[in-house]
Amino acid sequence: MWEFVAFIFFVGGVTCYLVFFYPEVFAYLGFIKKNDTQGRNYYLYDFGISLPNEYSIHGIDVSRHQGEIDWKAVSEMNIRGIKIDFVFIKATEGKDYKDRFFQYNWQRVKEQKLRRGAYHFYQPNTNSNHQAKLFINQVTLESGDLPPVLDIEQTGKYSIQNLRQGLRNWLLIVEKEYGMKPIIYTNQNFYRDYLKGHFTQYTFWIARYGNEIPRYPSSDRWFFWQHSDQGLVNGIAGKVDFNVFNGNEDALRKLCKP
Repeated sequence: MWEFVAFIFFVGGVTCYLVFFYPEVFAYLGFIKKNDTQGRNYYLYDFGISLPNEYSIHGIDVSRHQGEIDWKAVSEMNIRGIKIDFVFIKATEGKDYKDRFFQYNWQRVKEQKLRRGAYHFYQPNTNSNHQAKLFINQVTLESGDLPPVLDIEQTGKYSIQNLRQGLRNWLLIVEKEYGMKPIIYTNQNFYRDYLKGHFTQYTFWIARYGNEIPRYPSSDRWFFWQHSDQGLVNGIAGKVDFNVFNGNEDALRKLCKP
């Protein structure tokens, strides 16, 4: 009898240990489904990270650093209803750099019926007219595509006022070309220090890793949140940035090119 009692205590002890220290295993198997103290789901570790609870539309952003991607595998990955809904793809940088995987990614994403968007990495020491022209020459938007994105992460050697003027110029040129207001991508600190309150007519895509959502004054709006750069997705070798959309499917559709 005592052997049976000892066995029960042993199994119970091991189970408690695993639930406490490795809850994602039991959650994945369906035995438990709870959130950690950071408000994130335990049961989505297939993506290599936990995902924010409050958002239902998830996406990634890629560049040449991800190499050749199997977009069919990306589109087919579905973990308990969570899948990749949209993709932002690096197109250009500065005045003359074209991402060598852009055209491949741009076409393959469309073939898999994923929502796609293109972004330009802005170089603050380079003429904004040339940068806008490069992006326009590289990117053709079609119905259903997301707005162009201006990625700004550096201040450069000139004044902050000069930087803001260059950004506004790029945004206006690109908006005139595509008939859509671009989105501004940056990180939380850069936004707070240099952009907050200066681009109130635009929406933002903010990189802020960890548990805290992007913070804004009431005059600014954020549509996308890049919450991790450690994600894993079928069809992609290595890690990739993960994002969520701050809205529902109807809002995402309305944001895209008619």
